[in-house]
Amino acid sequence: MNHKKAGIFFIFVVLARQVLVAQIYEENKALEHYERGLKYMQEKKYKEAEESLRQFLSEEQFAYEVRDALFQLAESLRLQKKYLDAISFYNILRYRYPLNRYQHEIKFRLGQCYYYADNLPKARYFFSEFLKKEATPPQKLHAYLYLGEIEEKSSAFQDALSYYEKAALLYEKDAKLLPQEKASLLYYRLSKLFWEKSKNREAAYHYLSKAFRLGLVYNDEARFLLRKITFEHIDKAQGLIDNSIMDIKPDGDDIYIATAGGGLMRYVRSLGTLEKINLPSDQLRSLHIERDKIYILSFDGIFVYNKKTSQVQSLRTQANEEIQLAQKVIKDDRHLYFTTLTKGLIKQDIFTNKMEILGANSFVGSDQVYALAADHRYLAIGTLDYGVVIQDKKNNKVYRLSRESKHLKGNNIKTLLIDGRFLWIGVHNVGIYRYDLESEKITFFDWHLPFPSAMAKREHEIWIGTMGRGIVMYDQKNERLERFTGIDGLASNDIQCLQVEGNYIWIGYLDQGIDLIYRPLESF
Repeated sequence: MNHKKAGIFFIFVVLARQVLVAQIYEENKALEHYERGLKYMQEKKYKEAEESLRQFLSEEQFAYEVRDALFQLAESLRLQKKYLDAISFYNILRYRYPLNRYQHEIKFRLGQCYYYADNLPKARYFFSEFLKKEATPPQKLHAYLYLGEIEEKSSAFQDALSYYEKAALLYEKDAKLLPQEKASLLYYRLSKLFWEKSKNREAAYHYLSKAFRLGLVYNDEARFLLRKITFEHIDKAQGLIDNSIMDIKPDGDDIYIATAGGGLMRYVRSLGTLEKINLPSDQLRSLHIERDKIYILSFDGIFVYNKKTSQVQSLRTQANEEIQLAQKVIKDDRHLYFTTLTKGLIKQDIFTNKMEILGANSFVGSDQVYALAADHRYLAIGTLDYGVVIQDKKNNKVYRLSRESKHLKGNNIKTLLIDGRFLWIGVHNVGIYRYDLESEKITFFDWHLPFPSAMAKREHEIWIGTMGRGIVMYDQKNERLERFTGIDGLASNDIQCLQVEGNYIWIGYLDQGIDLIYRPLESF
């Protein structure tokens, strides 16, 4: 009886051992499918990986590797663009194993799959859920990018801008997070949205410049966007009465425009509106704004317009004479100076209103005074027939630069600019000179600009407008010359006035209205 029991027990042990061996064999065989699937994933053979992982999951339901297999299978499907199938397996893993180590990343992957499956509400939900918990910078940045695209497609442009900006900030902290090409496209998208949806010129230019620096292709679309951001044109189509612009003076939100035959216009930049201010003359030449007063020089006299009361007064000499053919106006510490083609230079004391006429019989030496420049020490006077007269107001010393003194090759002076120790001189039919007020040395710049018409200064830049050859900008810091013509986007090559306002350059043309160029000092 004992022998019989022993035999039965032996048979049971042998059978159990065989079952265990069979189980181990089957498990090892299943694990081979799993490991093969992982190997295929590393080799980016996603179809083969899918087959091996499906085989593993069909043969094994309880091994710990099932969690990894489900995730890798979902990944292989996503990478094959089988987004709906991938969603199914991500969700099986989420709900069957709620404590799995992929739970946070699955939200990001579901966001991707729903995005490419064109289910934007679901994609938005999962990306938002993913961002509620701290994430690694690469996935966090890409989640912001996806959300930006989702909101842009949904026409929620302010939300799109917010997400894109967050992505850009992460990239700027670590440039390894995005390839340069993708980063440049991100900046381009930001630029386009800021311009088209917010008309934020500064932000649009800022991001477009970054896009170009990172290598954005300078194609027609990018060039057109740059043109729209940096150029704004104002002419008769916008309500300007006369396209011949003599002077432009910004005054906060108001821009005052003197035209050759259409009088004084006020442009309200925030509204984009233009209105005419009625004056005794429409033939204007230049403007000067002094608090609530605007001094307006015209062929028919000098007028003072009060911005508060809208009243207009005529400025006359001490002999009660009208000042005809007035051209330019400038102010120093306490004096206003007016150039005329009939009485030379007129000097008015702001406090006493006393006027002094400085014509041919004075140190000015001419009744035909056109150009003018002044600072705390020097007064530079440009005549049409007698060259340049410089008065050192500190010691009352007078310098003369002319054809006769051998300094210049012409006496017809069209524009002057004082830049520290230097006086820039534009001579009609000759070109540009620079006179050193300290060393008394003069330099001619052979830039082929025979008809200079206007000058303006910004930091280390000298801007020179011409008749016929557009604009030249001389960067004194880097000794670099840059030209702007109709080919580069100017409305005309005939420039009558230039006005610098921070990052903006106002350009008044002979017959093409106004261009406003947005150009930061450190331009790309």
